[in-house]
Order: sequence, then C-alpha cells, then structure tokens
Amino acid sequence: MDPTTELVTDIIVSEAATGMAVEEEYVEEITTLPMDDETVAMTTEGSFTTFTPDEEEKGPRIWKSVTVKFTLPDKSPTDIGGPLRLEIKNAINPILKEKFKDYNASSIAFSSGSLIANVKLDFSLRITVEERREVIKVFYEMVERNNTLGSLRVEKLYVLNVKGSYDRIDDACHITRCPSGMTCFTDGNDCTSVCSTNQHYCHHGTCEKDAKRSSFITCQ
Repeated sequence: MDPTTELVTDIIVSEAATGMAVEEEYVEEITTLPMDDETVAMTTEGSFTTFTPDEEEKGPRIWKSVTVKFTLPDKSPTDIGGPLRLEIKNAINPILKEKFKDYNASSIAFSSGSLIANVKLDFSLRITVEERREVIKVFYEMVERNNTLGSLRVEKLYVLNVKGSYDRIDDACHITRCPSGMTCFTDGNDCTSVCSTNQHYCHHGTCEKDAKRSSFITCQ
C-alpha cells in the first residue's frame, strides 16, 4: 500500500424519509496530495455549520470541505479498489487544483448496492458560499451535463448540505437559487433570467440585465 494511503472504516448517518436515522458502514481510502514537495495531511473532521447558504452571497469563509456523491452505472462493487479510486482522483484533482488555489486533497469512499462514489473535497482555507457553488458547478458539468468523469460514465449528482443530508443537483438552479417570484432558466452551468420572461417582476420599476454583475435581472 502507498505510504500516503490508509483505510478507514466509518459510519455515515443519513436521514431517511421517515426521519429515522439510517446507518451505512463503508470503508474509506484517504489519499493525500503532494504540495510544495510535502505531503498535505487530510482531515475527516466535520465542517458543517448552522449557516443557511443563501443568507450571504459573498459571506465569510465558512466551508472547510465539500462532499458530493454520484453513481457509476457501469461499475459494480467488485470494481471497488485502488485503481478505481485513483481513476476518479486523477479525473477531478487537476481540474480543482487549477480552478481553486486552496484545494487541498480528496477522499473517496463507495456505497454498496448501485455503486456510488462519495467524494470529500478538503480545502486548506475555508471557502465562501459562492466558491462552494463554483465547486459544485464543476461536478454538475461533469456528472449531469456530460455524464463523464475522465473515462468513467457517471450520473445523478448529490451534494451534502449543512443538515447532513444530500440534495439532488440536476439543474443549475439547484446550485444558485432563482429569486422568489422570478422566472429563471438554466444556461450551461448557470441559473439565469431575462427581462422578456419577467415583464411583471419589477412592477413599476425598470428591468435591467447586466451579465457582468449578475446572472439575474435587476430592477431600477
């Protein structure tokens, strides 16, 4: 086994539809990434707060990690192992390292049944709500729009929320919420709106759209 890799057995507790906690045992392989010729240790401690994401668009740096999961429809539990983890890691790490300078390392675990990869992304510094959205958009493009992660076929993206349950992300407006009362649509990885479909949104004001400032319309 590589000296920077260890196996960790853990328990995930998720909330079922009935509100009863359901325990799922899994084995997690934690892999660190080299940075400045030194190995950066990963942490598996919880990083959730009681913060509601949409309360502050640019708010404080509160997120230490982002956890996503997706299905590997062409794989089965017999494929679980170092090679599959390495393939996933090699597909996501270069992209995240290029886009996010504080991206540190990833850990990958698998759920039984239909093979699901649970990927925890750690950052050396806490990231903002908007930066977290940009991380999710990377996976939204790969998993939902392209259905490919490297050479792997992937589908059904979920993101762990602050309550400890997973949100299904199959539309860009699930990443950035459409303002109340506004009509929005998905454009690539973004949730956006235009004045032509929101003629009554501004009431007696003037509808404007400045794509450089916001993907949504504003009222003047």
